[in-house]
Amino acid sequence: MNSATRIIASLVLGLSAAVFLTACGDGQTKGKDAKPSKAPAPQAAKAQETCPVMGGKVVKTIFADHDGKRVYFCCAGCVGTFKKDPAKYITKLEDAGVTLAKAEPAAKPKDKAKDPHAGHGHD
Repeated sequence: MNSATRIIASLVLGLSAAVFLTACGDGQTKGKDAKPSKAPAPQAAKAQETCPVMGGKVVKTIFADHDGKRVYFCCAGCVGTFKKDPAKYITKLEDAGVTLAKAEPAAKPKDKAKDPHAGHGHD
């Protein structure tokens, strides 16, 4: 074997051993000194960046709210497609790890009794 082949063989063997050792152990010790494992750290919320319908970059002014969740789109045409089956697209985003924004509450309708323009023949 020449020296280049020996070096490559050593690197492959070393990398294989490192992969094997990290994959086999879960980092916990066994026996009386074993400590309970910690819960995995919560992942940071992943904001929606792509349209669930066409996959384009979202525009924050184009959105639809459904079941308290706000979904953004790349264009107005995707809103109509979304509204035909919103659960399909919300599931698609959530399965990809996206945390959807909360829908803002709808504006309350004006109280006609307190409206200074009430009764003037226009709404």
